[in-house]
Amino acid sequence: MKKQLRRSITAALFITALTSVYSYANAGGESVEPSSQTSGVAPSQTSGIAPSSTGETRPSQTSGVASWYGPDFDGKKTASGEQFNPQELTAAHPSLPFGTEVEVTNLDNGRSVTVRINDRGAFGDTRVIDLSKAAAKNIGIVDSGVAPVRLDVLGS
Repeated sequence: MKKQLRRSITAALFITALTSVYSYANAGGESVEPSSQTSGVAPSQTSGIAPSSTGETRPSQTSGVASWYGPDFDGKKTASGEQFNPQELTAAHPSLPFGTEVEVTNLDNGRSVTVRINDRGAFGDTRVIDLSKAAAKNIGIVDSGVAPVRLDVLGS
């Protein structure tokens, strides 16, 4: 009896979690959680829509917070299947297609860099992109770890 009740509860929790994930994915919303590192930075905003190669629409410009990969990721496999190299100008984005080129502009100092999306990441709070160390160095965020940025999707 207890075993059957435990299975029923486990199944109900699994279905609830699955339904929540499905609802979130179909709502197209973005979770915003407060972070002590990003206080004072407005949540990400999107303006303009650009068609992707699959016919879907995607934001052509987004603003939010960028961070960068720490040394623990060096040599690890990215979501695209390639090996992460901190010396390449690459980045992780939650939804842009792999291979997409994005210009990342640091809104604090005006410096920008073009990166290629090859991984998934920058989940939660106001973060919109995770940069390789080389890209972070180009826009001056290695020491601070984070900075407000604008992303411009290049090409169509």
